[in-house]
Amino acid sequence: MADTHNTIPDEGIDAEAAYRLVHDETMLDGNARLNLATFVTTWMDDFADKLYADMFDKNLINKDEYPQTAAIEERSWCIIADLWHSPNAANAIGTSTVGSSEHPMRDGHDLANYVDENTIGVVAILGVTYTGSYEPVVEI
Repeated sequence: MADTHNTIPDEGIDAEAAYRLVHDETMLDGNARLNLATFVTTWMDDFADKLYADMFDKNLINKDEYPQTAAIEERSWCIIADLWHSPNAANAIGTSTVGSSEHPMRDGHDLANYVDENTIGVVAILGVTYTGSYEPVVEI
């Protein structure tokens, strides 16, 4: 029998077997509803589950292919700006992160883990929460 844990079998395996393999192995993981230590969703109602199932295959970064999804994303920035009492929430500018884009956007924050009182580091801010202005990166 092929080692299905570390290799891709020459003949493959059927979809149900692949599902069962991953499903059964992850049963040993913790209960997500009890995970209050990280920023994760611990519960969603049935409509949120259905909406996720309807949308999970869309690639949010491809705004030409998914213009309505992009429009919802842009409205979300305005909603958040309004929640934060932005003086011009209707014209808010924002960004979202999907997968690998999140880490580079947080790089300045992560830099703090590698410095001490003898280190000089400069991080330019490319975008203020609701004005969209940025620091003069080249000059810095």
